[in-house]
Amino acid sequence: MAEFSLDRFKFRWKGDWTTGEPYRRDDIVRVGGKSYVCLIAHTSSVLFRTDLLATLPGSNPPVPQPKWVVMTSGRTFSGNWATATAYNKGEIVNYQGSLYTCKNSHTSTTFPADAPTIDESIPISNENWELFIPGQNFLTDWSGATDYGLNVLVKYNGIVYKPIKTHNSGSTFEDNEDKWEIYYEGYNYRAAWLPTTKYVTNDIVKYGGSVFRCNETHTSGGSQIDEIKFTLELLGSQHDSEWSDTVVYNQGDIVRYGGTLYYAVNNNLDSNPSQGQVSDTDDSTINWIILAKTYNFKGLYNTIDLSTQTINVKVDVDTVTSKAQGNFYINGVEKNQISLVRTRTYIFNQSTNLNATYNNTTNPICFSTRENGIAGGGTYFEDDYTGAVKYILDGSEVTRQNYFDNFLTSTSRQVSLTIPAANTLSLYYFSATNLEMGGPILNTPALTTIAESDKQYKTGDVVQRGGNVYYAVRDVHLSDGDGSSIDYLDPEVWELLIPGKLFSAGWTANRLYSINEVVVYAGTAWVCNLEHTSTDNNFPGDNGSGYDYWDTLIQAGRPGALQSKGDLIQYGLAREPIGDLSTLGEKRLPIGQTKQLLSVEKDSISEELEAFWRGLANDTDTIFVAKHGQDEKDFGFSWRSPFKTVRHACEYVEDNFTAGTLVKIYVATGRFEEVGPISVPAGCVVMGDELRSTTVVATGPKTAYQNTFKYIQEYLTRLKQLFPQLIQLQNATKYESNTFVQDKTGPIAEVSSISVINQLIDDYEAFIDANVGSGSAPAVTGSNAPTTSTSDVNAAAILSRNVEFIAKELILYAKAEYPTDTLPETEMREDIRHLIRAFSRDLNYAGNWAISMSARRYYNSVLGSQLDDLLYMRDTTGLRNMTTEGLKGTLNPPGVFAQYQKPTGGALVSLDPGWGPADERVWINNRSPYLQGVTNIGTACVGQKIDGALHNGGNKSMVSNDFTQVLSDGIGAWVTNNGRAELVSVFTYYCQIGYLAENGGVIRATNGNNSYGNFGSVADGNDPNETPIAVTVNNRENNAIIKSAIAGGSNDELKIFEYTNCGEQYSFADADITGAGADADVEYTDFRKGALFEGRLENTKGSGSEGGSGYTIRQNSAQVDLSTLTSMTLNVNEVTQFASEILGMRVVLTAGTGVGQYAQVAAYDQPSKVLSVVKESDGTPGWDHIVPGTTILGALDSTTTYRIEPRLTCSAPPFVANTYKPLPNARTWADIDFGGTTVTYTGISLAEGTGAVDEEAAVITASVNIVRSGDTYTAAIINPGAGYAVGDSLVVPGTSLGGLSPANDCTVEVLTNSNDSTNSILTISVKGTPRGGRWVALTTDGVFGYSDDGENWFEGNLPFSGTFVRVLAFKNRFLAVCTNSNKIAYSLTGQSWTERSLPVNAEWKDIVYGLNASGTGLDNGRLVLVGSATQSALYSSDGLTWSTSTLPVGDDSSGDEWQGVAYGQGTYVAITGSQYKDVAYSTDGINWSKYDNVLPAGDFDFTDLVYGNNRFIAFSSKGDTLVSLDKGATWISGTDAPTIDGSTAMNWKRLKYGQGVFVGICDTGGQVIGDDNTSGPTTFFATTEDGILWTERAFEYEQSWSALAIDEDALVPEWRILSDNATNNSVAVVNVGSTAKVRSDIVVGSFSSVKIWNPGSGYTQSNLPQITVTDPNFVTQVEIDERIGSGVLAQPDFVDRGTGYRTSTSTITVSGDGFADIIPQANLLVLNGVNLPVPGPGAQIRLTGILDTTTSDPNDLKLFTAVGATDLGDDGSGNGTRKVKFTISPTLDNEFNLAHLTTGTINLRYSQCRVSGHDFLDIGTGNFTQTNYPNLYAGGAFFTAAPENEVLEVNGGRVFYVSTDQDGNFRGGELFGVNQATGVVTISAEFFDLDGLSSLALGGVRLGGTGTVVNEFSTDVTFSADSNNIIPTQKAIATFLADRLSVGGSDLETNAITAGQVKVGTDQNIVDILGGGYLKIPRDVTFDGADALGNVTNTHGSLLAQIMFFRSFNKSEQQ
Repeated sequence: MAEFSLDRFKFRWKGDWTTGEPYRRDDIVRVGGKSYVCLIAHTSSVLFRTDLLATLPGSNPPVPQPKWVVMTSGRTFSGNWATATAYNKGEIVNYQGSLYTCKNSHTSTTFPADAPTIDESIPISNENWELFIPGQNFLTDWSGATDYGLNVLVKYNGIVYKPIKTHNSGSTFEDNEDKWEIYYEGYNYRAAWLPTTKYVTNDIVKYGGSVFRCNETHTSGGSQIDEIKFTLELLGSQHDSEWSDTVVYNQGDIVRYGGTLYYAVNNNLDSNPSQGQVSDTDDSTINWIILAKTYNFKGLYNTIDLSTQTINVKVDVDTVTSKAQGNFYINGVEKNQISLVRTRTYIFNQSTNLNATYNNTTNPICFSTRENGIAGGGTYFEDDYTGAVKYILDGSEVTRQNYFDNFLTSTSRQVSLTIPAANTLSLYYFSATNLEMGGPILNTPALTTIAESDKQYKTGDVVQRGGNVYYAVRDVHLSDGDGSSIDYLDPEVWELLIPGKLFSAGWTANRLYSINEVVVYAGTAWVCNLEHTSTDNNFPGDNGSGYDYWDTLIQAGRPGALQSKGDLIQYGLAREPIGDLSTLGEKRLPIGQTKQLLSVEKDSISEELEAFWRGLANDTDTIFVAKHGQDEKDFGFSWRSPFKTVRHACEYVEDNFTAGTLVKIYVATGRFEEVGPISVPAGCVVMGDELRSTTVVATGPKTAYQNTFKYIQEYLTRLKQLFPQLIQLQNATKYESNTFVQDKTGPIAEVSSISVINQLIDDYEAFIDANVGSGSAPAVTGSNAPTTSTSDVNAAAILSRNVEFIAKELILYAKAEYPTDTLPETEMREDIRHLIRAFSRDLNYAGNWAISMSARRYYNSVLGSQLDDLLYMRDTTGLRNMTTEGLKGTLNPPGVFAQYQKPTGGALVSLDPGWGPADERVWINNRSPYLQGVTNIGTACVGQKIDGALHNGGNKSMVSNDFTQVLSDGIGAWVTNNGRAELVSVFTYYCQIGYLAENGGVIRATNGNNSYGNFGSVADGNDPNETPIAVTVNNRENNAIIKSAIAGGSNDELKIFEYTNCGEQYSFADADITGAGADADVEYTDFRKGALFEGRLENTKGSGSEGGSGYTIRQNSAQVDLSTLTSMTLNVNEVTQFASEILGMRVVLTAGTGVGQYAQVAAYDQPSKVLSVVKESDGTPGWDHIVPGTTILGALDSTTTYRIEPRLTCSAPPFVANTYKPLPNARTWADIDFGGTTVTYTGISLAEGTGAVDEEAAVITASVNIVRSGDTYTAAIINPGAGYAVGDSLVVPGTSLGGLSPANDCTVEVLTNSNDSTNSILTISVKGTPRGGRWVALTTDGVFGYSDDGENWFEGNLPFSGTFVRVLAFKNRFLAVCTNSNKIAYSLTGQSWTERSLPVNAEWKDIVYGLNASGTGLDNGRLVLVGSATQSALYSSDGLTWSTSTLPVGDDSSGDEWQGVAYGQGTYVAITGSQYKDVAYSTDGINWSKYDNVLPAGDFDFTDLVYGNNRFIAFSSKGDTLVSLDKGATWISGTDAPTIDGSTAMNWKRLKYGQGVFVGICDTGGQVIGDDNTSGPTTFFATTEDGILWTERAFEYEQSWSALAIDEDALVPEWRILSDNATNNSVAVVNVGSTAKVRSDIVVGSFSSVKIWNPGSGYTQSNLPQITVTDPNFVTQVEIDERIGSGVLAQPDFVDRGTGYRTSTSTITVSGDGFADIIPQANLLVLNGVNLPVPGPGAQIRLTGILDTTTSDPNDLKLFTAVGATDLGDDGSGNGTRKVKFTISPTLDNEFNLAHLTTGTINLRYSQCRVSGHDFLDIGTGNFTQTNYPNLYAGGAFFTAAPENEVLEVNGGRVFYVSTDQDGNFRGGELFGVNQATGVVTISAEFFDLDGLSSLALGGVRLGGTGTVVNEFSTDVTFSADSNNIIPTQKAIATFLADRLSVGGSDLETNAITAGQVKVGTDQNIVDILGGGYLKIPRDVTFDGADALGNVTNTHGSLLAQIMFFRSFNKSEQQ
């Protein structure tokens, strides 16, 4: 059988080819309609053809090596042609409607440029495109500078053109006219003609009603069309509505003027159509002709009174000159200059009391032609013009003097002014008692011309005037006639059209009557014979005015006193006058009503006895309702005379009992149809006779109310006419059949109330119209504060007293308007009485709430009450002992609510909403409404609804007991918006939802049930009005995380820590190391800035999981290798088949020989398993090491464990050296350093506190001394002050502390005070960020320079002279070292220096600061100073006091030349330059030891000994680099520092370390090196991270660079490098950082984390350490978020790497003052800002930015529910809030990327149903009909329930319940259930968290289907129990295996091995037994491998052993 290798038959379709995409072999792409297969893995070029035509690199001549080969051919349509696009041959594009084929591959520019000669008439030449399919495309208007192809159409000036050649158009069409041909000639419609607009030939415009065509191109003028340049095409007309004098009219325009239509025959402006009316156009001067004469009815004639105008006057504050007496305010304006018209009369109203009381003086207003009147030398105006001024008090004209004398005591004060026509002098108003209060009056002549706007009527207007109808013959102006009487008699003005009469009810005074108006007066009907204004002396029948205005129409007879059966007559009583001092007959006493008593009492005024009827006295706390009752006065107090409706009874109680009075409304047996909603007054209970016998029903639509809104609209019109007469106590006009007598009892209401009542009437009508018509309802308003308007109160009282009068009048009016209709008078009377009741409420308490409720009563009578609520419950109300019915609605359609539908019907009982949430009348303040013994029956309605949003206060609750609700598709109890319900024995049947709590509502229920229906108990959402707790996410409750440590080597020592999070903001840290080893010790001293602290795995796509997939891991033990440093041999069973699988990946040796070595895979030979490697550091063959400088081992063996994994590399941080600053003077610099300073500020005064002091004591400001030391403030109290409270925060500005404000402010907080009469400060805390550190530099000759910013430098002299060599910053102070001296300079600030003595004089060379022996913290550090050619060293803890110590004596007879000292890894190390190469070391800086002759051979002139990155580097002036990794014990030669020319050594000056980088500076040493032809200055310097690999760097300026230091406080590490003997550009600012190094952590083909070896430094947010992953096999690419920060932990200093450690078992825990910012995933979340008490389970958490994708609102935040909470203590905010760790559900997803300090909220008022003792019966079976009630289970009826609907939690709502389900099984919420039939207990794994239990005692747990019951978890490491019921813990298993495997892991101790294959992998390859005896092998053994003779090879041992195993022997072996 043939065999085929199909390992490469795996083509991968990659879609369209894209640039910059990595392609692998066998990838398939589509390009230009063809498919290509990849031949060579590569990253695609910019152009596909580049890769397609690729050649073999380096070949000459070029050898084709295409990276793609055609797989299938075809063509592709590439859509619309686009510029700057690479097109391949054969591609088809659409360009402006035609299709073109690409002839040559090219990158497009413009289409005309790519195809310049394409022309249908020209043969195709060498074009990039050829026409494929011509098309046609209309491109609208022609445009300039546009590319045009063939066959397109454009429009220009109404003409359509087609191009005949591709081209780019010019600026005008005419530029390219030769490239176009006319396709269609047409016109261009430009809409209406406009001025100043360019028009071209063939433009069509509309002008007026006609259409014109442009015949000449031009720009139009500014007003009218140019009739020469336009030709009339179509004459037309248009209607322009009313004529206006400001509109330009065109020929053909039609306007209406008055009642006539006119047609414009000419263009015109301001030509009145009524002037010169003609009926033809013969007269060319006429602009208008009459088109149609019509009538324009204007309604009733308006008589305008030109004679009188009222002006309001008051006195108020003088804002001009501040006079005490004030100024006059005229119509509200101070000293107003007013303009009056001569001959008119003006009334100056001074009734406002300020005129009489301001400043306790009276100020009568007067007039004069002189300012200040008589005081100004003038006279009173009335003295000059008699009758011009009249003075009126309380309605009577008085003399001027009387006006002055009685001004104060009068109520009404008025002055009348009429300016004579002859007066032309200036006029002034002034005060009769005070000067300078008035102002000028401008008097203008009487009107002689009337503007168009002042015209009253226009020609053709028709008006009704009195009873007649008149036609306006011409325009009627205000000046025509006398405006009141006879102008209508002029036939040239008015033409009488229709004579008639107008009935105006009863005659009243003070109104205008017109001719033929009819009134009733004293029973007689009168008709007006002349227009006049009525007065008390010209009433009908009286001619006291001198003229008889009235004619008798119908004479009335004398009425009798008795009118009805039962009337009584009283004689001898006073009678009322009727106006003419006559009297009317006897006084009638109408008959009383049923059960009234006739009584007599004395009249309070006349003191005569007067008879009256009164009601019976009855029970005062019980109101009765029964079917035989009446809703009338004197009913409701007994069973004999009850009310008829519950509604009326409730309203009676509300109107007549104080709110809260305990009242019972007793409802008899019967069925009561009620109009809802009914408000049950506070303190009132509605109690039925018995549950089954009393039924209250929500009424349906009432027949009597149908189509009655029109009657309401009519009688409301009449009400508006009637009520003003009533409230002003005028004789109201009324129908004669209205037998009710108007009650004119005062006090009177003012005119201001009329508008208020009118608005209430309008609102009433609008409320009704909005529900039964098509209108919109006004807003409901209300108030509980009594109105301040006495007038409104009076009006309410008058209307209430006249309610029957009003009702009768309105009904009569409606009947008159609808004489053929049968009106429901009884219902209308009830409606009107209810309306007047509403008026009373809304007039006494401002608003329209009562009106709205009255309207609601009406329209619910029309529509029915089934969809509205029935009963509104208030405080301490009740509903008992009855059945309720009638509420009926429907379910909202599915989808309106996401998971359940809600009914539309009303609620039986609900909280009363009142007029709004602030209506305290309806709040539940004392006791909740109580429902008991009620059965409610309805459809799609609600039993009880408690909406907390209806009330701003109170309990918002109800209590129910024995409340049965049979509501098909309804809701039994609906509690929302933070409402509360207590339900006892509340039963729901057939409900859509039994109990519903939403929006924070809470239901507590017991002993109830939810039966049938669709849902049981539902909790949805939280209270939307709750102010949630504002919290922030705290991701920083962790320390840095070390996932593993690589360990191994000869001593199994720790090599490196592998972080997954290096933490941030550390200034000190420690590590606790546990594991198999011992003695390891580390110190953290390297805290990086701009460093990678985490490579967080992301999943931004939201699909799959973070970490990617398909990544490769190969791990095994190596084979024995020969000594090679560039390759290794993989395991014989290595599964890698092809080099391409692992090329470019990283191989790491993780254990055994060579541990810690790593490299990049360069090649792989599968047959030999040889893997070739190159260094990642420089690309050369060989290995790198995780500890650079460690000896690389080439001879690997089988102990070596290798791991091939994805290689991760990071981009380098930015290097910047382009900033240079000057120095003040040229100097020779010895050294520079950067550090903090220490400054004390004394006597700093604090701000005053908020505490109290005794009355006799004074507030005293406290003062403190503040020390600024580095980055810390401390303070000491020197004056405790007085008046301070605990918690006072007192801010000292940073500007007072050497810094800036607010950045460096210091806040002093009072922790405790004396708590006595002084409240002085006892203790304080201090916080703040001081200003930064300082740069300090020294010259060799004793000058120092300092700078706070590294840019501006200042100089000074050190306190003594000498040769200075070093400056050191330590502990926020500085030291300056002088060689050959016994002195040292000391400074706290780097600016002020002091001299300190040293014990000895020496040639001091170097100084260092390090930890002392205890090593417990930086504060226990020690300074060490060493000198050359001496054995002396000095040490000090503070730099002030020094002691001597002795360095070791070397072998050099002249003494060791100590040249440098450094501190690291807990050790001080000093090096010598002597020939014996000695190194001294000390752990405390006092006691020294020596390593003899350990430096490499060579002559070294060391400039520095520097420690960093776990190595000491000794650096010489020639660039020699010696490295020690073991604290000076051994040294290797690193790589020499680079040079310019590669050979000539530079003259290296200094080497310093900072932030992971060693920086070396140099000059040329006076030699010319390479291209640097200077003899000293240079631009060259270098950096290294390890002394092995150097990087060349360059300055921009050549200088003699001599000193350098780093600012490690900066966000990005910054070096300052100084140059000698220069000022300009002598300070270089250099940013250089360390490159991060990371490693992949792969589990099952996916990243589980990114491990960090080196966090790097110097990165910024704009230059992140971009991580590149190399693995050719991945399927889904990993996403990594490179997160950087400051204070990031690097590798610690390994003081002792320990012994016996294993990579797999070492655990390192970090502690310190920083944190690891870990973006939370899963179900744990820490939040700050949480209030006490700590929220419990159920709290709702929402986090900003995490959106809920399941809701319709895209802005909704996802809801997380707390299922557990742990209080972690105070959050440090100072607000007393807590830091809480929540366990939440659902879990946090990776893609949420939840950042630290993300804001969020916690809602506690979530919706709840807390149900106990509850039954769920057949939930999910549906409504009344669906369950087939009452035949539920009869006749084999079957249906399916939905137990999952028994409880529904939505949007964070919670249902806590203990219940039995339909099978009678017990359930404890969603967590626990017991099947009573089987006894099986069910625990919900979804909700039950076993981690929350401290213990769980079970007889056993059955796991899976094994039948095994687990009853114990064991920690026994011996596994001695041998049980099937015990599970060992993970730790027990690990310990058991560790005990069986020795430390080395090479020996396996076991009794037996059962395996398919045993691999022996040690050097000795021994299979042995313990305890003696033989190794028994009872089976045949086959040894593979033989020589040419067939003998087994590579087998060693005795001949006897061979005989035992071999069948044949080689002769040579026998010998």
